[in-house]
Amino acid sequence: MRVVLIAALALAASQAAAAGAGGRLMAADVNGDGKISKAEFDAMVAARAASGGSGGDHAAMWSRLDADGDGFLSKAEIAKLAERRFSRLDANHDGALSSDELQAMRLARQGRVGGQ
Repeated sequence: MRVVLIAALALAASQAAAAGAGGRLMAADVNGDGKISKAEFDAMVAARAASGGSGGDHAAMWSRLDADGDGFLSKAEIAKLAERRFSRLDANHDGALSSDELQAMRLARQGRVGGQ
C-alpha cells in the first residue's frame, strides 16, 4: 500500500511540475485563444527582460518551440516542452523530482542569473 501511495504522489508531482511550466507559458496567451502567437511570445520575453530576467535568443527559442512552424505555440507543443524539461531535471529517470534534483535546478538557475 505504501509503495502505491508513493508512486501516486510521484506521478502527481511530475504532472504538477509539467502543468506549472506550461501554465506559466500559457499566461502569455493574452487573447485567450488557447495558443500563443509570436507577438504574444515576444511581449512575454520583453516583459521578462524589462523585469531583470533574461530574454536570451528568443528568435532561436521561438523556432525551437514552434515545432510545426505554424506561427503559434499550441497546448500540445507547450506540453511537449514541459515534458522535455521535466525529463532533463529528473536526473535518475525515476519519474519524480527529488529535493536534490530540484535543488540542482535552483543552483543551475542561480548560476545563470549570477553569471550574466
